[in-house]
Amino acid sequence: MANKQKLCPDSLACPLCLEAFKSPTLLQCGHTFCKDCLETYDEKHTFWDYMDCPLCRNRTKLGPYRIAGLPPNFSLRGLQDDLHDECLLPNSCVLHKTECKNIFCEVCEIFICITCFIESHQSHRIIKKEDLEKGLRKKKVTLSQESKIRKTQAEQSVENAEQQKRIINCHLGELECSIRDVLAKKITVLQENEKKLIKEVNDIREDASKQLDKDIAHQKQTIKKIERSIANLTNSMTKDVNDDILIELHLYSNDLEKSLKKTNVEGSMPKLQAVKSAHFVAGAKELLDLGHIEMKGKKTSVFANGCVPKNQVYSFAPPLVKIRFGKNGSWFL
Repeated sequence: MANKQKLCPDSLACPLCLEAFKSPTLLQCGHTFCKDCLETYDEKHTFWDYMDCPLCRNRTKLGPYRIAGLPPNFSLRGLQDDLHDECLLPNSCVLHKTECKNIFCEVCEIFICITCFIESHQSHRIIKKEDLEKGLRKKKVTLSQESKIRKTQAEQSVENAEQQKRIINCHLGELECSIRDVLAKKITVLQENEKKLIKEVNDIREDASKQLDKDIAHQKQTIKKIERSIANLTNSMTKDVNDDILIELHLYSNDLEKSLKKTNVEGSMPKLQAVKSAHFVAGAKELLDLGHIEMKGKKTSVFANGCVPKNQVYSFAPPLVKIRFGKNGSWFL
């Protein structure tokens, strides 16, 4: 109790319990006591409708609620709140009010007093407050210096990375241009090959058409000749038979017989069957290789159709397209 009196001024201590006021309650005489102290005091005089002040003996009228009906001392309560911090030691422990928290527990990361250490922190690593402060000051200087160095290094790294990004983007842009140039050249070659192939097909069509037109014209002439010969024979047979008529029939018959023997109904059709067997043979995939990109440990090849062969790189070769027809010949580009 003596220690508690040292912690609080007398003006803030209850005259009955000599401790700091708890719910200070005001009597009509002006004296103030703890509410709990007055209730304990009133238990001995419950048959009175008043209370004698424990200090000056002046009477205070009590109502039906007795001590609970007395007014609280708001002024004293406010002063008590304002001076609450002054009633305690600086950095005093909440659990042990007379002890100062001057020890830092590194495990719990809180400040404790010596009693707290003895009771529950003996197995923890601790350090004195002043030693902690000195260590933190040194650490602050060291971290500040390291931070400046690391910041400078990071800024330089960012600058280098941005520069490398610009260089790489420029280089890759040149690669894209090279790829498009090669593709454009290959497209030109393929287009030229297409023109040649189409021309070959048109030439074949033109030759076949000429032969067929010639056959058609020849067969029409043969048809007309046969029709004339049959008509002459028919007319001769209707006439009276004499030597001249017989000679005429003989000549017409021989002429018709010779014409029928010379007539080739099929014409050039067997030869043109080869044209009908003509077919297109596409070039191999490898011939459409655009090229490849080489890096350290890597090599890739990309075909014009977007395919990337696995574990295989083809070198570029000019495209080859072939048209075949018949057994007697073939055309190559």
